[in-house]
Amino acid sequence: NLSLDDISFISHGLRHNQSLKSLDLMGNSLNDFSLAILSKALSDNQSIEFLCLDFNDFGLVGIECIADMLRLNASLRELHLFGNRIDSEGCKVLAGALASNQSLVTLVLSFNRIGDDGAIALANALTKNSTLRNLEMPSNHIGLKGLQVWAALLPQMKGLEHLTFGDVFDAAASEAIAQGLERNTRLTALWMESPWHDESCKTEEVVDFLLRFNKCGRSLIHTQGHVPPRLWGMALAKANKCLSRTGSPDVMYAILRERPDLLEAAGYFR
Repeated sequence: NLSLDDISFISHGLRHNQSLKSLDLMGNSLNDFSLAILSKALSDNQSIEFLCLDFNDFGLVGIECIADMLRLNASLRELHLFGNRIDSEGCKVLAGALASNQSLVTLVLSFNRIGDDGAIALANALTKNSTLRNLEMPSNHIGLKGLQVWAALLPQMKGLEHLTFGDVFDAAASEAIAQGLERNTRLTALWMESPWHDESCKTEEVVDFLLRFNKCGRSLIHTQGHVPPRLWGMALAKANKCLSRTGSPDVMYAILRERPDLLEAAGYFR
């Protein structure tokens, strides 16, 4: 229950402190006014790398202040906004800042109310942002419309590697995500609930294979120009260990099917 005076004192210190790396203000009833003061201080601070604002009480104005801070702060790498009042409009504002931010690596938006429109804004931002690697946004009222746009934009996303949806989706959403992954070479971890318990649905197997394929260097296959032999060797070594749940070296087979010359390129025939 930090008061405005408390936040003012903390913010004054943050403007002059250049050593503090982590700041956790979870569950302190911070409102829009508190966020305005705090964000202004963090705009000038270039040492904070981790900021947790989970379970507070700010809305659109607070998110606008955070977005302004993200446009100016070049040190923040991890931002937690779990369980606040962020709706679709607030998420659109946040997405606008992410499109130009070049420092944030992890963003947690779980248990807000961003909806389809907020999710779509985030997806579009991540086609421009190349630094965000981890995004968590379960329990945000995202439906089929939002998931289908995510699926369509997955091939254009530049940096995202770990993604958590979490909500329960139907088969159409799961299949759309699988199709999007066909042309995405970055994502290596995906958590989402879906009707994969249906034995007739093969989506889980497809997604699992594509994620492991990405982890083993599928992007190398699509690289234009010369790729050093040692990188191919590393990719093949990873594929040799990254087996399917049944023990099949399916990723290895896929790489060699696409590039049968890799064994020689990696030095296996020397």
